Amino acid sequence: MTENMLLDIGVVTAVVALAWFAPGLMRGLGRNAARLTGPLLRRPLGAVLAVAALPLVVRALLLPVAPIPLPRIHDEFSYLLAGDTFAHGRITNPTHPLWPFFESFHVLAKPSYMSKYPPAQGLFLAIGEVLFGHPWRGVFLSVGVMCGAVCWMLEAWVPRRWAAIGGIAIALQFGITDYWMNSYWGGAAGAIGGCLLLGAAGRLFGFRRLRGRGARPALHGVLLALGAAILLNSRPWEGLMIMLPAGIGFLY
Repeated sequence: MTENMLLDIGVVTAVVALAWFAPGLMRGLGRNAARLTGPLLRRPLGAVLAVAALPLVVRALLLPVAPIPLPRIHDEFSYLLAGDTFAHGRITNPTHPLWPFFESFHVLAKPSYMSKYPPAQGLFLAIGEVLFGHPWRGVFLSVGVMCGAVCWMLEAWVPRRWAAIGGIAIALQFGITDYWMNSYWGGAAGAIGGCLLLGAAGRLFGFRRLRGRGARPALHGVLLALGAAILLNSRPWEGLMIMLPAGIGFLY
């Protein structure tokens, strides 16, 4: 069992124990949280931006004790190769003339030298390298976007307060100590695609109900297509499993 799993179990156990043995304290904490977050939740994008900022601020504050991680797993080096290739304006690299002596895990040598993985995670690493000077900063940014996207997606299906709670839960689970934030493996890219697809689908399903109250079918159609494109270029198999139910819903 990993340290992260032990931490998660400890947090859940503590919350359940407080709710069971000190229900008054938990109700008081809930009322105080509601007063603090009420003004924020009244703005459509307020909760989304706050949830997106939460893991970024906390992880940035932890940098003195938990600095930028070093790659350790074979997959990470493959993704870093993709990110560096994109950062230099190339889609792939020529095969080395002595490629049999330089073979590596999860890296294609022929017909060209490139990561075997879909390109979405490599593109985030390239953004971090080009715009912020280090590929991990692309991971850092992607996790914040993912947490905000979770909140935005949930707002299409549940009340805004519950959407914010769901986004905060994801931020605490994946955005601070998890390997999604602290490695180059990724995970956030596919989650962003899934959230865009499901959030746009929920709004398009409810278009008639929302008509006249800010419904934007053209914008949500573009976001749906963008989400599908990200899924197919990050997690094609899992993405297909998300797109099929949404497609069936549209046909219905």
